[in-house]
Amino acid sequence: MHAFPEVGRLAELRGSYKLKPLLDALLDLEQEQIEVQRMIALDAASVLAPKMNRYFTTATFLTLGDDKEVADAVRDLTPKVTAITEAVAAHKGEFERLTSELQSAMEDFRAIADERLDNVRKV
Repeated sequence: MHAFPEVGRLAELRGSYKLKPLLDALLDLEQEQIEVQRMIALDAASVLAPKMNRYFTTATFLTLGDDKEVADAVRDLTPKVTAITEAVAAHKGEFERLTSELQSAMEDFRAIADERLDNVRKV
């Protein structure tokens, strides 16, 4: 946590003895924010981007295929996948909600794909 000097009035900031610690604390906060953004960008570039490329390649293949039910299932799934990538830096609650929605959409897609592609075991 950063220690901000107490300032009662704007006129008190004009004295450099209070302005310097305040500016130092603000610059420290800004630097921390930049570091967080840099780590998010590195994660997205090194982990998320390759996985998204694989997903979109597969989605394109399935969408352009002959099976229209599978293609429709891919179209239903894709917005959930892209929403999760947009929420990488979102608040934890929002990310968890989107993750849950994606999991449900993936289960729906898997059920349709298994049925249409004969991957379902007969009991």
